[in-house]
Amino acid sequence: QKRETEFGRKTYDKVILYGKAKEGAADYVAKLKEEGHEIVFITARTNRVYTDAQGISEEQLRRNNIPFDKVICTEDKAERCVEEKIDLLIDDTISHCEAAVKLGLKALVFNGKANKDKVTELTRVNTWEEVYKKIGELMK
Repeated sequence: QKRETEFGRKTYDKVILYGKAKEGAADYVAKLKEEGHEIVFITARTNRVYTDAQGISEEQLRRNNIPFDKVICTEDKAERCVEEKIDLLIDDTISHCEAAVKLGLKALVFNGKANKDKVTELTRVNTWEEVYKKIGELMK
């Protein structure tokens, strides 16, 4: 565990900056922002593994031209949604989404390799265009 953490702290900050956002993320998040939505990114990245989880996450968003109002680094995303008065959690980790729903929030599960075979009754989305449309439906 200690060796893994040391390796992570030496490499993750550098590698994550080159990560590309999902197709359409910048455009659809910008549309949501223009429509008056507050954009808060909650990441499970913490300084336990990164040297500056907050800074590196913000920089990755900037490099991908994704607008945001706030970035929060925490392992308990559902609880932070409640604290921050966030209405909707969009995440690729089903357990985060299910925890948010148990706390009275709405959630969308972003499909990915790690969750595609896991069962959930929550609504799944595959693209940022789908996210945008679902948010429109939820706002009605």
